[in-house]
Amino acid sequence: MLKLLRRAWYLLRRRQLERDLSEELAFHRAMKQRELQDAGLTPLDAGVATRRALGSTALAGDHARDVWVWP
Repeated sequence: MLKLLRRAWYLLRRRQLERDLSEELAFHRAMKQRELQDAGLTPLDAGVATRRALGSTALAGDHARDVWVWP
């Protein structure tokens, strides 16, 4: 029963959860890029280094979603 309720909760709040996740990932990327720019990298180099340091946004989103709903 708990499993069913959890899935229903996820389905009802999915848009908000996705929006929150997107904002959170964007925040972390922006903070990392700012940190690298403060360390002396150009904005272009900082963007490249940020993508290398934090990896795939899609993969990070998938890992976050894995804990929202039990398989």
